[in-house]
Amino acid sequence: MQTVNFLAAFLIVTFTSVSVSANPAKKVSTQSTTADLIAVDKAFNDKAQEIGVAEAFVEFAAPDAVMYRNGAEPIVGREAIFAVLSAEKGVTLKWVPLTADIAASGDLGYTRGSFELTPPPAPDGQKSLGSYKGYYVSIWKKQPDGSWKWVFDSGVISQLPQAPDSEQ
Repeated sequence: MQTVNFLAAFLIVTFTSVSVSANPAKKVSTQSTTADLIAVDKAFNDKAQEIGVAEAFVEFAAPDAVMYRNGAEPIVGREAIFAVLSAEKGVTLKWVPLTADIAASGDLGYTRGSFELTPPPAPDGQKSLGSYKGYYVSIWKKQPDGSWKWVFDSGVISQLPQAPDSEQ
């Protein structure tokens, strides 16, 4: 009887081991999640055009989000981000995500893309010099409700506005 129990146990362990090694843990598919993350970043840009840059940045930010900007100390938290961005009256910011990736865990990812920042006209009514162009990266974290919120955002300017041609 002990031989039968031993043989049964041996067969169970053997088939379980073969089954596990033949079917290793499946890698989490990130293809659709990556597309979803790009869609979230596009929706973020659309919202900024609709309701304003400061409001959209706060709506899509995690509570403890951090933003790095050229020539400034890090901006931490929704309230601070809103205060800084809302002080920039008349600025337009448009961006396009170019690529994204998601961690194998499926809960952390990034988008990177290009942006164009256009300052408002000068107070004296003269046109602004034009737009700044650059590149950004946003790190996103999946929230308990399944939504994505950015936790880190930074952009670098790669092209300064072009001076207008002087009239002769």
